[in-house]
Amino acid sequence: MKYFKHILYIGLVICSSGLFAQEDIYERDCFSEKNNVSLKQLKNLRPYDEYPMRMVTSSSAIKANGMSWSTSYFPNPFHRPLAKTRPKGDRKAEVEWVKGTCNFTAFRVQDKWSDTFWCTAEGLGVGEVVASLIDLDHDYFQIIPGYYQGEMKGFLSYSRPHEIDVHYLVPKVVGRGDGSGTIVGDFVYLGKQRVELPNKPGYQKIQMRNYKEILDFANKNKKLRGSGNYIVVAIEFISIYEGNDPKLKEHTCVSEITNFLKDSEYEKYNNLK
Repeated sequence: MKYFKHILYIGLVICSSGLFAQEDIYERDCFSEKNNVSLKQLKNLRPYDEYPMRMVTSSSAIKANGMSWSTSYFPNPFHRPLAKTRPKGDRKAEVEWVKGTCNFTAFRVQDKWSDTFWCTAEGLGVGEVVASLIDLDHDYFQIIPGYYQGEMKGFLSYSRPHEIDVHYLVPKVVGRGDGSGTIVGDFVYLGKQRVELPNKPGYQKIQMRNYKEILDFANKNKKLRGSGNYIVVAIEFISIYEGNDPKLKEHTCVSEITNFLKDSEYEKYNNLK
């Protein structure tokens, strides 16, 4: 009996901690969180300047963390019913509402799914920034500009980045965060490069011009980097291809920024178009 009570107690502790964890996960919503406007200041940095910011990757259970990866976002591109304020008195409705506010943050560009997407807020485009985590095991990364679901009509409706500046941020700290996810922070700025993207759907490969310099610097700070040889690329929109839908062209979109997939997967996706 004593043994049974002990097991029951442990079970209650586990269940209770799970409940509290869930409450914590949905405490923050993306309407209350602020966009990371400090990303707009990257253009003023010089190589080896510090950027004192901490971010949590898209594997985080706390989806409001996605707000730190962009300077704006379009929360409801499909115009589904979504109240502007948090519902009260109904826990299930509250959880669903929090999820709804965070469905289209910049976490969408790093989720490794080509059919999800992120867009700037209305009336924005040039000067906006969206960031993603990439792996230094490769000297390139891939970007899918725009929103593409197999039809050119959808792709051409929204605006797409044309010229971009890629800003490279090397975190001195890499570790596990609360609510899962990887924390990257205490960045050092390693410069930028200008890239012109073609006006077509699919993965576009971007070769990292100063890859060796970035890799060498990252390797010097390995002791502080708990897991993974990661860096952050922040994509600043310099010019855009304007969409042809009057209601949607106000939003500039990106579907994916990654280099975690196999080359064959990028090729397979591009061959499906």
